[in-house]
Amino acid sequence: MLSLQQIKHILQYYCLDMMENQDSNIPSHIQRDCVHMNKARAEICSDIFMNPLLKRIIEKIHKASRIHQLNTVPRNSICFIDNIKIPIATGGVQVILYYKDKPIEHICIQKKYQRLCYYYFKLRHFPDIIKHEIKVWLNKQPWYLPKSCTVNLILKRLLESNMAGKLHMDLSEMIDVFNSY
Repeated sequence: MLSLQQIKHILQYYCLDMMENQDSNIPSHIQRDCVHMNKARAEICSDIFMNPLLKRIIEKIHKASRIHQLNTVPRNSICFIDNIKIPIATGGVQVILYYKDKPIEHICIQKKYQRLCYYYFKLRHFPDIIKHEIKVWLNKQPWYLPKSCTVNLILKRLLESNMAGKLHMDLSEMIDVFNSY
């Protein structure tokens, strides 16, 4: 999907996007890679949505702002995706979907669909996840003091970290799971 260098550009883009009082002049090659990633994300999401078996669950996950998962299901649960009875409690997961503008939904699915649903949500919200990962990473750094570090220092250390490699691996794993459906 994306090279490691493109992931580094995307990290730079979202890091700069998060900075207060940051000049909005982001280099065009960085913007280009961000546009490329978002276009690829949209195409993948569309392809998954077109699968008739997955259409209903993907539509719900797509609209959710947050998801919580329980690793068992009640006895005699029916899988929301394929309408097959889940024979044992540990054979499925409960997915609780939170929306901004409507009540929560509670859905049971077979475990074999768990990674697909998780990765779809993660891909759908990937820019927000990147920003969250940057915040968590920054807060763990002993050298980081908010509003006292230069943007260049933050970017340099961020790009030297293993975050780009981790995100690259996450995207590759997502693509592998999506390709299996």
